Amino acid sequence: MSSPSSPSSLLLLPRLDAGNVLAVAFALGSALVADTINRHVPLPYIDEIFHAPQATRFCVGDYGSYDAKLTTPPGLYLVSLAFGRILPLFDCTDLRFLRATNLVLLVCLPHLLAAIVESYEDQREKRAIQLDTHRLQRQGGPGAAVELPPGYSERPIDGARSTVAMTDAPADPPPSLPRSIHARSKRAGISRETVRAIQEQAKRQAAARAAAHGDGEGEVPASVEAAGPTTGVTTTSTVTNPSPAHASSPPRPRDSVPGSLQSIYSSSAVQRKLRRQRGDAWRTSLGHTVALLPPLWFFGFLYYTDVGSVFFILATLLCVQRQRRWAAATLGAVSLLFRQTNVVWLVYIVASSLLSDLSRAFPALHDPLASQAGLADLGRSVASVVGILGDRRNGGRLASLLLRNVAPFVPVLAGVAWFVRWNGSIVLGDQSNHQAGVHVPQLLYFLLFATVFGWPAILAAQPLSSSSRRRQEGEEERKAPGLTNALSSLVDSVAVLTRRTVRHMLGSASAVATTGVLCWAIKEAVGRYTIEHPFLLADNRHYTFYLWRKVWRRHEAVRFALVPVYLVCARMCTLLLGIKQVKQQRSSTNSASYSQRASH
Repeated sequence: MSSPSSPSSLLLLPRLDAGNVLAVAFALGSALVADTINRHVPLPYIDEIFHAPQATRFCVGDYGSYDAKLTTPPGLYLVSLAFGRILPLFDCTDLRFLRATNLVLLVCLPHLLAAIVESYEDQREKRAIQLDTHRLQRQGGPGAAVELPPGYSERPIDGARSTVAMTDAPADPPPSLPRSIHARSKRAGISRETVRAIQEQAKRQAAARAAAHGDGEGEVPASVEAAGPTTGVTTTSTVTNPSPAHASSPPRPRDSVPGSLQSIYSSSAVQRKLRRQRGDAWRTSLGHTVALLPPLWFFGFLYYTDVGSVFFILATLLCVQRQRRWAAATLGAVSLLFRQTNVVWLVYIVASSLLSDLSRAFPALHDPLASQAGLADLGRSVASVVGILGDRRNGGRLASLLLRNVAPFVPVLAGVAWFVRWNGSIVLGDQSNHQAGVHVPQLLYFLLFATVFGWPAILAAQPLSSSSRRRQEGEEERKAPGLTNALSSLVDSVAVLTRRTVRHMLGSASAVATTGVLCWAIKEAVGRYTIEHPFLLADNRHYTFYLWRKVWRRHEAVRFALVPVYLVCARMCTLLLGIKQVKQQRSSTNSASYSQRASH
């Protein structure tokens, strides 16, 4: 019988790391806040006076009556009803139980966000492997055979023309460890002995490859067995050259092309392992940061549709990223039962997925980075789309892409169209107070909101200058205090963001002209399409009540004084999108173009 401290008993305990601690703290803190609110606000609050009674009717089996003041479908009530059936010991009609519906979704939301970030990282890694694979195939010469290591399969990925894909099969430890990975390994908690053993193994493999390369053989068996004292790893790497001509050619620079697909695969395996070891806590913290967005977190303790709406639309995005589009369509339909206006986000997700596949399948498509796009790029993009559609040779691929990306969502979108036609409005009830209209400034409010709450992400995404990188490396070597390093990076990020924003808005004659046109367009939108809804000033328990009364409504000139602020916020958001697009779009576009060259 093992003692409590034995390894067998420790395996039964969850791994204690920063991510798990943060998740537990977030759940406990949210539960305490929910309990405090339930004790001090035991009666329905604000719009709960409509939602709670309707949910109660569902809980007792009354599905035939629906409050005419409710503008949304019964998605929230159906989820509460399902929880009530699963947990029959609780009273489904109790307001505390109904509020707990959103509390459960709120606690799960950070983990959903972390999964979305991890899925994005996996996609970027696979596209980078595609790029290296195409590079090997091109430099191997016409008809070169490339040996696929374990974990690869011959199948297309995301509509790209590449046929080399990476699966999630477990990999052997790598024969080489790049410097960047070595730096990350120290943060990941990998022992120095393990890193040193892998480096020694890489040196022996490099020496074996160099010796065999000097013999001029067509096949270079680099069977290097290295069993480190702490790793116990045995790795065999074989590089297959297509012809003796290539064997006798001078060696290429070290960083130009990887030695083999095995080295690509092994390096990728290390990156995945390191990312999972160091990245779980980071992704979890990122997810909790987003979940703590004040308006979202606040409604997690009330019986509102906000949290459920966000949760299921993000679940739709995750399924699309993982190529599970039928599941995504189902979850998208569920999100529409919370908020009908989620159809906008649903169309955005489908269009983004389709555009991403089109960019990889058709490199001729003009799709510039958001941070580099101008007004002239709109016409070029339309012209490139027309050119692709007009080429009959592209018919098969276009049909395949449309079928894969759009077909699962057609029934959902058709259902929304039927509902609007049958109901006469996008809202379910109280249609007299919820009329559709052109409200362009709402997009401007969204940009301002996103910039105010998203400034840490905008600053963190800015590339550091060379002097700042050197200073940061020096501080790391001297083990300078983390606060000093963080403050210097913050100041540098602010300076970089300011310079980039000014350069993009005023850095050239065309930039000045574009800024002037956009300022005029925003001014016209504010002057012509600003809508003051009666409900905006009907309840002083909303933040928007005070913002509108004390800022926007104070003087008419205030609305127009915010025009340059809106434009600066829009430019900062596009710069952030451009930075996020660089790694993803360049790798996918280059991968597709390499594939086309190899096919020729």
